[in-house]
Amino acid sequence: MAKSEVSYTAYFDRYCRTLGSGGSLLASVDADGRPNAMTIGWALLGVVWRRPICTVFVRPSRYTYGCIEATGDFTVNVPPPELAEQVLFCGTESGRDRDKFAECELTPTPGRRVQSPGIEECWITHECVV
Repeated sequence: MAKSEVSYTAYFDRYCRTLGSGGSLLASVDADGRPNAMTIGWALLGVVWRRPICTVFVRPSRYTYGCIEATGDFTVNVPPPELAEQVLFCGTESGRDRDKFAECELTPTPGRRVQSPGIEECWITHECVV
């Protein structure tokens, strides 16, 4: 899926609909560079001090938390409806035990500004720095 850089507000409605109807995928990498995806059904997209922000909440007990701590970044990826099964899987299995990218046949794409990958099959990728 070809992607181009756009304003973070360009697809705000799609972003909100997806979060409310099954979730988006937060992607990160662990200390060894292995990609991981986690389903999120909540996020805050907005502006603070004239800078765009995306706030997500990840419990310290989650594998993804350690990944974000290791890199200081993550991506939020908005999937199309046909990825519903993969989104469900990524929300019920741990990256500690499973290679979710491989099992869900998701393609990691290099970030433009972050270490964490985007997900090729998703419509939108927000690159975020902690």
